[in-house]
Amino acid sequence: MPKATWRLRSTRRSLPPLPIEPLVAAGLSAWRSDPISPAIIESEIGPDGEILNPPVLRKAKDRDWSGVFDVQFSGDLVKLKLSQEACRREVYTPRRSSRHIASLRFWEPLRIILNGKADWPSGRYYYLQDYHVVLCNDLTPASFSPIRAFDLQADLI
Repeated sequence: MPKATWRLRSTRRSLPPLPIEPLVAAGLSAWRSDPISPAIIESEIGPDGEILNPPVLRKAKDRDWSGVFDVQFSGDLVKLKLSQEACRREVYTPRRSSRHIASLRFWEPLRIILNGKADWPSGRYYYLQDYHVVLCNDLTPASFSPIRAFDLQADLI
């Protein structure tokens, strides 16, 4: 969003948590039609949780990436790491060092929030990215664990 909008008192600079169950259900549906393992399923969603594009499924390598994350698969262990280079492409500045976020466990969702800014010839723009990550298997639980949140937003002056 442009700087003038970002500075308005009414502008929300964060997003409320999304109901992830419908998103995971859509991803699992895509996976069940083409069950490859391990797989990475990505879906672009709107601020209200509406699925903007159908989930995209791809075979994961032992070391892979998704969005701003590097992902390492080793049996049932999956490590999620924030990638400095990918953050720079997605939210520009401030610079964030690559770092380990978490070791994923089945059906325990994570939420990672990032923000950033960039100066363009047309003015300064602010960015907000909200990622939800869930490690799934074919044993769908009755309910999800509570979402663990990592708010990595910087103070953008």
